[in-house]
Amino acid sequence: MAKVRLVNVVKRFGNVVAVDHVNLDISDGEFFCLLGPSGSGKTTILRLIAGLEFPDEGDIYIDDKLVNNVHPKDRDIAMVFQNYALYPHMTVYENIAFPLIARKRQLKISDDEIRKRVVEVANMLGIEHLLNRKPSQLSGGEQQRVALARALVRQPKVFLMDEPLSNLDAKLRLLMRAELKRLQKKLGITTIYVTHDQAEAMSMADRIAVLNKGRVQQVGTPDELYNKPSNVFVAGFIGVPPMNMIPCRIDHRDKKPVIICEGFEKILDEDIYKEIEFHGYGPEIFIGIRPEHLSISREAVPGSIPTEVLITESLGSETIVNVKLGNTMVKAKAPPGVKYNMGEKVYLIVDWNKVLLFDAKTENLIA
Repeated sequence: MAKVRLVNVVKRFGNVVAVDHVNLDISDGEFFCLLGPSGSGKTTILRLIAGLEFPDEGDIYIDDKLVNNVHPKDRDIAMVFQNYALYPHMTVYENIAFPLIARKRQLKISDDEIRKRVVEVANMLGIEHLLNRKPSQLSGGEQQRVALARALVRQPKVFLMDEPLSNLDAKLRLLMRAELKRLQKKLGITTIYVTHDQAEAMSMADRIAVLNKGRVQQVGTPDELYNKPSNVFVAGFIGVPPMNMIPCRIDHRDKKPVIICEGFEKILDEDIYKEIEFHGYGPEIFIGIRPEHLSISREAVPGSIPTEVLITESLGSETIVNVKLGNTMVKAKAPPGVKYNMGEKVYLIVDWNKVLLFDAKTENLIA
């Protein structure tokens, strides 16, 4: 097991800054996810840790040892790729054993020890009956397990995984998520996992770094990212459906601060207003509210907001109701089986204790 630390790491490809002054501190035995859209720099960070790329600025440490100029084979890491990268002419046994055979002298291990390790890891992953097959004779899930076994047999300090489940079908992906997490907890090996799928990151990781355009937007536990996103990007990237962002502005009525939005107004707490003034935020803001913190009623209740249904999305376990607030479409969650008609007049009820305020200019969280 090992700690991994990145200090002000920068990587450029020509005029493109792929990784922009990234600082990360990954703990011993942690399952850590790098999450972001395509082009956010997550795979480049993984390749920098692996030694497949070298930083233009900054330092990378594995177990407090500076590894900027250390060869990949000497970093004691194992990498699992998106396309599995299995040798087609080798059997499953030979694929799994290859990292040990290639370093047999360096590791000072016998053929019997290699066989023992291969069989052990194959049993752990439930692929012991496939050892004599070739990769072409395996399903996607079986190939994924072989790629994992090849990494596990090394017994490395750090696992690096680059979207290893993206080629699997939805059902198998869910199964492998749980399998990977169980395996990582059992072995306790520090794991850095790259994905663009926020559900994957939220369900597997101890902590997540959300990346955009080469920069770290926020690092935190899944709960921290979901309940207290640091900016509009994180709020919109985490959660399905994503957080609603309603454009509003702050004004005064009878000397009291008021949030004015299309279709409704809300008196602003004085302490929050002082915080906004202190930081120089506003007057343009976004109200952020998750769909599960909105409910729909066919009858007006105190504080409800009149609106109309645009469209509904039935997901079996719940129904997503899309309503209109001015020019903004807002998603709310309703119980399964509830039917609303397009254009139907309804009332939106907001759980104001769950509302977040974001500054429209900086897009940072205010309160």
